[in-house]
Amino acid sequence: MDVKELSAALAKVILAEHYLNDPYADEVRKEENLRKAENLLYGPSAIPPAPEPGAEIERNGEWGIYLYGYVATYNLPDSDRQIFLPGSFSTIGATYFAQDRPPILSMHGKDPLLKDHPLGYALAYDDDDKGLYLSAWIPRMPDASIQEDKAALHRWAVIYNFILRGSLRGFSVGGNYHSEPNPDYLYDRRKIRQWTVSEISVVWNPSQPLAVFRCKRT
Repeated sequence: MDVKELSAALAKVILAEHYLNDPYADEVRKEENLRKAENLLYGPSAIPPAPEPGAEIERNGEWGIYLYGYVATYNLPDSDRQIFLPGSFSTIGATYFAQDRPPILSMHGKDPLLKDHPLGYALAYDDDDKGLYLSAWIPRMPDASIQEDKAALHRWAVIYNFILRGSLRGFSVGGNYHSEPNPDYLYDRRKIRQWTVSEISVVWNPSQPLAVFRCKRT
């Protein structure tokens, strides 16, 4: 990518941010702005076509998407210059999974339209020798709070279909951490010895290289 292409790409991002953060937009204008931003960032086909048959499954009388994969892997450097040590998630059962429906968010709640509205919820976890493994459920019918907001509902549908298409496939874990002292952090990796999970998100670019989920098809 040359300088002109980079400048054009940055200009699109800045304009999209302007559309998404318009403080004077009413509900109709929010939806129009969302479409403009998506067209800028993803092209005219931002709203994906209907998923192929069999992409969704039925679970307990409800249709949706079943996700599974590693959220984080141990002893593997990530793009945030940190390494999770074995046992980092030892408290997840007493914290995150103590909730009735542990939330699965979009982009750690930083999506300007969905915010902290959950896409779905975590089902189970396995803290094995490799890392933290998770299964989650994204229902076809969104949370009632999303249905009341047209712009958020449209955004939710876009995210849902991106997951179905396989375009959005990253897991990321949010929370607070305690790390080992490392005086050479500028030249080395931060080592996480305890991570208190507050939420888990689906993201475009996971910092953990193996935090890519799959969707159960049958």
